[in-house]
Amino acid sequence: MASEEKDSGDWPAEFEAEYQRVRPLGKGAYGLVWLARRRGTEGGQEDGTAADRSHLDDDPPLVAVKRIGTDPNNATEVEYARREIAILAELRHPCVIRLIREYPPASDSVVIAMTLAPGPNLHDLIWDGGALGLCLARLVSRHAVAAVSYLHGRGVIHRDLKPANIVLVRRDGTGAQDVYANETLWAGTEGDDLGAEAAASIEARWKAVLVDLGFARALAPADLREGDGSRRLRSSIVMESEAIADQVGNDEEGAEIEWGSVAPSRRNLHMSALGTMAFAAPEIKYKARSKDAMANADVLSSAVADYGMTADAYSIGITIREMLTGVPSHVQDIAGYIRHENSLLVKLFTCCSSRPGEGKRDMTYRLPSALPGDASRLVKDLTIKKEEERSSVRQAQANTWICGREGEAKYELPMGDYPSKHGDPVNFLKCAGN
Repeated sequence: MASEEKDSGDWPAEFEAEYQRVRPLGKGAYGLVWLARRRGTEGGQEDGTAADRSHLDDDPPLVAVKRIGTDPNNATEVEYARREIAILAELRHPCVIRLIREYPPASDSVVIAMTLAPGPNLHDLIWDGGALGLCLARLVSRHAVAAVSYLHGRGVIHRDLKPANIVLVRRDGTGAQDVYANETLWAGTEGDDLGAEAAASIEARWKAVLVDLGFARALAPADLREGDGSRRLRSSIVMESEAIADQVGNDEEGAEIEWGSVAPSRRNLHMSALGTMAFAAPEIKYKARSKDAMANADVLSSAVADYGMTADAYSIGITIREMLTGVPSHVQDIAGYIRHENSLLVKLFTCCSSRPGEGKRDMTYRLPSALPGDASRLVKDLTIKKEEERSSVRQAQANTWICGREGEAKYELPMGDYPSKHGDPVNFLKCAGN
């Protein structure tokens, strides 16, 4: 097919015998991602239908295939490719992308087949429609906290947490063709209903999946004991043994809370030139800035080489903030930004610049004062600038936005092959330290 002709290089013969590439899905940190169909299952549709349930089965007919270059002249790419494969091979959690199989390398790449998460990702949803409905935002918050808690419980730090790496997946396996017209997903719609019935409906239809572990690192026990560079790694777990009663609770609705954020910037930088740095913790930004290369991926990977799990916590907090407000992560004055975007002049310009028939939703925003108090408290605790005072992700499970308020049924987070709640031991991966 034409799309395959644009992809140069040889693919492993073993892969070609088992799967047929359908179309590109996108590009991860270190590789192109394809939709592929297992040969002999040509009857299904390309977007993942209810019949194939592609993201749920152990041997699904539709998979996401990631081709990762192994150019011997690019030692960094080789290192991260091998690290990602080794980490994925040992992870098993319903809200974390799963490795199905690794194929022997062809001439210039390795190929891995992973569970399919058709999307859309949070970046696309927020960028195209703004703030998500409270019901969906709460579900995504819960699943993101569950996924990252699991990683941390296996001694893995993700190091690239952002809306683009959290994908919304339909539980029935269908694609996302009509997602933008779904009135249960957006702020200012029926999606803001936090009642038990609405929550159960959202839970039955959707789940969030964490993807792209291209920058992830698996810690070894020695990382928590030795060397000056392990201070942040060590403290991020030691902190979890402390009492956290004063960090949780059902806060007053609409509480004004000062949230951690980065310096204000223009909207056209949102998730583009800033990229991953828009969601990085302050300690990472400081280290990257000291090298005068904030937007350079190589500098970023160097800067995050020794940071701990609380940096992941900051990234999750900023992601939740953006999902709840619809305001880009780098904006400090949330209320001022919303006033500007809702002004008649801006709305007129947006309307005139939109392409006819593209069906884009009107952007919706939500002030922090309009948020449930526990959701605000969660963001605040996760985005404290001083890392030693910041909540960990496993601590965040005790926030009532995650676990359920008084009068609500206790919410049980999705679990992986190892439990990972506050106080549980870390079960290190076999590949840790390699």
